[in-house]
This record gives sequence, C-alpha cells and structure tokens, in this order.
Amino acid sequence: MNVIVIDDQKAVVDSIYKNLAWKEFGIDEVFTAYSAKDARTVFNEKHIDIMLSDIEMPEESGLSLLRYVRKISPATECIFLTSHADFSYAQEALRLGSFEYILQPCRYEEIAQTIKKVIVKINEKQHVQGFSANRQELINTMGAKLLHASGEENVEKIIPGLFGRKYDDGVFFPAEIAVVSECKRSIRDRIEKTVKSVFASKKDISVIVMEISHCDYIVLCYGPPQDMQEPELYGGMNETFSVLNTIQNVKTAVYAGTACGPDLCSEIRQLHRMHENNILQKPVIMKIRPVPEVSKDYLCTLHPERWAGILENGNGLVIKEEIRLFIRKADAEGRITLPLMQVMHYLFITAVNEVLQKSGRDISYYLLGNYTKMDLDNSYRTYDSFMNAVDIMLHVLQSASGETGQSRVEQAEKYIEENISRNITRTEVAQTVYLNEEYFSRLFKEETGCTFKDYVTNRKIEYAKQMLASTNFSISVIASKVGYDNFSYFSKIFRQKEHKTPQEYRNVTKGI
Repeated sequence: MNVIVIDDQKAVVDSIYKNLAWKEFGIDEVFTAYSAKDARTVFNEKHIDIMLSDIEMPEESGLSLLRYVRKISPATECIFLTSHADFSYAQEALRLGSFEYILQPCRYEEIAQTIKKVIVKINEKQHVQGFSANRQELINTMGAKLLHASGEENVEKIIPGLFGRKYDDGVFFPAEIAVVSECKRSIRDRIEKTVKSVFASKKDISVIVMEISHCDYIVLCYGPPQDMQEPELYGGMNETFSVLNTIQNVKTAVYAGTACGPDLCSEIRQLHRMHENNILQKPVIMKIRPVPEVSKDYLCTLHPERWAGILENGNGLVIKEEIRLFIRKADAEGRITLPLMQVMHYLFITAVNEVLQKSGRDISYYLLGNYTKMDLDNSYRTYDSFMNAVDIMLHVLQSASGETGQSRVEQAEKYIEENISRNITRTEVAQTVYLNEEYFSRLFKEETGCTFKDYVTNRKIEYAKQMLASTNFSISVIASKVGYDNFSYFSKIFRQKEHKTPQEYRNVTKGI
C-alpha cells in the first residue's frame, strides 16, 4: 500500500513521516507533499491507497483536493488532520467520504490507530472485490457446464445458490444473448445492468449473466412463481433487446426461453441451437421453437451432382449464385439450419476436391498462411463465412487450372509499380489479387524467377537508378520516392545490387 502525507507546514509532514512505523503497518511507500498542487502531481503519477491531509492550505484546501481525488482515484481513503474544530469542515469531509477527521494537536498513537483501521477497511474491500471476481468466474463456469451438458448432476442444484437467495418453489427464466456483429469486447456488464433495470420493479427477481465468450451470454432470471409470468418476462427480454441494440457498433440477438424448474440444461441447449441456426446472424428476438429437420429432398433442388462439372468448366460463379439464392430462400421459409449448412458445405468442398484431384493436388496444398484448413472446415457456421469460403475455393480452382495464374502475377506486378514509393508487403499484395499468401509466393516465383522480396527491391533500385541519372533530386529524396525512409539502409541495398554507392552511380552516368 502507498500513503501520501500533505500539509503546507513542512515540519508537520516531516514529523509524521519520521515518527510512524510505516513498515509495521504494511505500507510500501510514503510520499510527501507541501501543497495540494504537489499532491495532484503525485496522484497523477502514483497509485495512492491512503491520503493523510491537512484541510486548510494556501491556494487550495484539502477538501478541494479530495474532490479532485474522488474523480481520478475513487478508491483512495482519506484521513483529514486539522487544527480547526469547524463543523462545516467536518460535514463536508464526511460528505466526500473521508474515513476520519482528526483534530490537531494529537498524539502519533492516535494517527497510527486510525491508519490501522483504514488499512483493515481497505483489505476487507479488496477481499470483497476478489470474492466478486471469483464469484463471476464460478457463474461463468456453471454457464459452460449447463450449456455443454457436462453430466454433473449437482450443477443444477448449485445454481439457486448463485443468486444469494432461496425460494422453496423458485422458478428460472433463461435466455441466451449473442453478439451477431463483429465485436472484440465483452458486454456482460452492460447486459446485466440492462436486464436488472428492466426488471427493477420486480424486487424479488434476481438476475445473473453467465459469459460463455465475449459474444455469447446466458441470462438467468430467478424468482417466486407469482413474479415469473412468461408474458412479462418475454416483454422484459424484448425491451432488453431494444436497449442493447442501441450500443454503437454492436448488434445482438436474444433467444428467450420459458419459465422452468431447476432442469435448465435441456432448455439452455435449445436456446443455443436457436443461436447456432441463426446462420445469417440477424439481430432478432425469438422464443424457443422447434428446429426443422434436414430434408434430403429439399437439398436435391440444388442438384449438387452437377457442381464438379460446372467448376471444372470454370463456371463457379453460377454455383455461387445458386447457393446464395438457396440460402436466402431457405431462410425465408424458416428452414435454414446449421445441419443443412454442414451438408451443403460438405457437398461443395467434395466437388472442389474432385476437380483438384485431377491435377494431383488437394485443398491443403493451397490453404496455408492466413486462411487455414481449420478456417475452411468451420466456415459453414455463418452465411458470411461460408460465402467467403466459396470465393476462396473459386480462386483456388482458377489458380490450379492455370487460367488466371499469369494474370494474377501481372496484377501483382502492376500493383507493385503503382505503389513503388511505399513499403508494400507480400501479405498486402496477395490479398489484393485474392490469393493465399503462401500460394501467391510460390506462383510469383514460378512466373518471375525471383522471390517477391527480391523483385520489389530490384524494381525500387531500377527506379532509383533512373532518377539518379535523369534528375537533380538529392539522394535522400530519391530514397524516399522509392519507399526507403532510412537513407543509410537505402545506400546499403543500392551498393549490394549495383556495387556502387548512389553518388558513385550518379557520377558515372552523368560523366562527372
């Protein structure tokens, strides 16, 4: 723990600093300040647990300083020392959350006892915060066990205890809330705050939120039967849905369950299946409903037996459009499901492999680097990821057939020429021509006879030579124009390639 002692009288500060057994209290470091301004500097640079301060000081009082501290370090505990028994001071100090108000003069023992008390308070507060964090970890673990049906019979018996209250005939109401837009942050706290606010009028309803991942949450409401009426509960989740979808750059889907007893596993698994079957990742709110079965006859309308032949003839965009229309139609009819996507994914990848095997290679040969076999295998889970996989597979087939391999390299060469003044990367160029990075490297070397890095360096040096011979630009300007910010590095590379420094090359070409 860290302490700061503040008083405009240096003698008072130094006396307190020297005469208290700080190490025995468990204090790590004691800072001193002779004005509120000096103290602000310390607070801006250090974490302070305890503030021991005079109230009346020139320029800024201790009370004003505490108002500032409450904004930047609200957990800091404050002990005021003052020689003025002013009730208004004491009243304001208490309003600001001061731990103690000690009148001077006082004995060091009194200050020491007060510091010991405030340390006990801080330790208790930290213990509660630690318990709170551990409690949330336990809640999240229970959520994962409920969702994945771990087989532990005691899981559902533990759940009521997580709410901190018990009803003889308590009823649960589960919901699953999933973020369906791209989001890298957790919104668990926002969900919990929103649901509690929605059900605030029902004081006997308790709420916990189980975080399965930063984009998937299980909400459990728990209360006596009279307060757990489904129309009101569903209405509350509808309001929650509306509030959550006002968060900037975050779209959520809410899947609401039914009021039930402690048998939560099957209910929560049904909710999760609804989430998985939201293939188009729509921000929707829906109640539990039956999941349609996959129909072979329904899939046959796609005629997947034709796909290999169509792909081999270079007409992959026809299949892409068929798939797009089929998914949209199935979704409109309420028949799009994760199992249906899995089957369609399998049929498409099988057709792609059938074409590739004729060239003696399989998909794994092309899927290295940024887009892996694992990415492809899991691409059926959402509409966007599946259509992206279709695009990638069509590019792979084009590259494998050699129909567009040369044009891809030509496109890359053109991009390099247009961006010669920048520090372009292999990843950037590969993405520009829609090829896997590792495959692009192999193809580029086959067509140009050198690696991507060497090719770019050679082109930069050629441009530099042209400018050295035909312009009066300084060498540092020329280096910048071909993408080298470091003049020394440019000169080193130039000499390696031309066996002359840039200046020597200029002198020779201009006959100097």
